[in-house]
Amino acid sequence: MSRCIDVELGELITQYELGQLTDEKNKLFEQHLKQCKFCRHELEEMAPVIAQILQHKDELINELHAEGISFETLRNRLLTSRQQEKKQLEKTETFFRRIFDNVFRARVLVPAAGVIVIAVLCTLIYSPTGSNLEKLPYPLQPPYSGESELTLRDYTLIGGEQFFSKGISCYSSNDYKAAIENLLKAVAKDPTEG
Repeated sequence: MSRCIDVELGELITQYELGQLTDEKNKLFEQHLKQCKFCRHELEEMAPVIAQILQHKDELINELHAEGISFETLRNRLLTSRQQEKKQLEKTETFFRRIFDNVFRARVLVPAAGVIVIAVLCTLIYSPTGSNLEKLPYPLQPPYSGESELTLRDYTLIGGEQFFSKGISCYSSNDYKAAIENLLKAVAKDPTEG
């Protein structure tokens, strides 16, 4: 487990180890230890350090007093800094929560989705036309004499097989010129078809 299941109880770990908790809080913390693997692991890690501190407690206190440092002052500083960290964390969480709530409410999300749909539709409706012919992936310039651009664009939707059957039909009715044109279109459309 990477986090404590109850941070407020987890913060009592050092006081528990040093024996500074009241009986009520001591029982509460021991119940917490039964459920929280993170705190049990932390307690196992801290045990040797705490044992050393308790063994040399009087020496450490004398050295700190000699340097003008009192436990009460250090404790107050630590508590103040923890409270400030909590307040900052709450502000950050509140800020992001407000952004999340405002963005994902229907009053923002639905109009935004509508704008995106309209933009996509406009892009599809106003696709490239005659002014951007060179940018298109297929040629719009008629390869055969007498054909218009519009006719060729319609031919892109017709398969080579349809041109072939139309060419055979023209050949059967002795219209050789139309037959040749349709057969050439069939070959241009599907050059791999025999």
